[in-house]
Amino acid sequence: MQSLLNHPAVQAAAVPFVVALVLAFALARTRWLAVAVASGLVVELALTVGFAIEPLTAVRKLMLATFIATAIAVAVEAAGVAQRRSLTMALAAAAALAAAWTLQRVLAQKEAAIAVGLAAGAMVFVFAVVGGSLQAAASSPLRAAVVAACLGWGAGVLGLFGASALLAQLGLALGTASAAVALVQMIRGQESPLGWTLSLPAAVGAALVALLASVTGELPWYCLLPLPLVPWAARLVRAPSGAVWRSGFGAGCAALVPVVLAVGVAWLAARQPSPAG
Repeated sequence: MQSLLNHPAVQAAAVPFVVALVLAFALARTRWLAVAVASGLVVELALTVGFAIEPLTAVRKLMLATFIATAIAVAVEAAGVAQRRSLTMALAAAAALAAAWTLQRVLAQKEAAIAVGLAAGAMVFVFAVVGGSLQAAASSPLRAAVVAACLGWGAGVLGLFGASALLAQLGLALGTASAAVALVQMIRGQESPLGWTLSLPAAVGAALVALLASVTGELPWYCLLPLPLVPWAARLVRAPSGAVWRSGFGAGCAALVPVVLAVGVAWLAARQPSPAG
């Protein structure tokens, strides 16, 4: 059994999916499905590196930022706070600041001009991903879960191209847990009560996974550019009211287009000979 649990596919996909599926069924009638989404990260960490925060590395900052995003989502939903553009932008801006904090050690090793440019680019990227995801969740928890799944899977695959197995597993676990949340809504034949913060944990976590795969790994920065388009692509699909399966599959297919584009660009970049070669 221990050898089975040590398998990367089990850690990043099978166990997170089962745990998230159980939690999603339990929370299906509530506005707190963000907990089920975050469970993917919890399970992945429990099976791999654990929950220690010292030393406070970039990956551990990613973990903390995602857990804080989950706590904010739960608190906002518990308070019954409705979505407003100003609040959406504030949450996206907070996520952008978390990106700068996550990269703090890396930025400190760069020249001032390069560090400023890198920090600005990272913050814009995370702001776009998180802000777009929250906007996509405004009227559809199912679409929010689908967007979260595609972002997590995309970030996970990009983590592989960045030569980081841990980042890849974290992204895939978030995506798989989000897919379980979407599947539960589709099985029940109705969307859960509107929870517009549903995608917040996965959007923050996936954006930071992809960012670290580029900044601290081998992934070219331009491979990240299609990811902010994922939530906007999902919003292009308009299914008839009550057509839950059609809506879920349609949004998923549309959201996967930018993901496939990002992965394709990363694959082409990986095939290019290195300068040393």
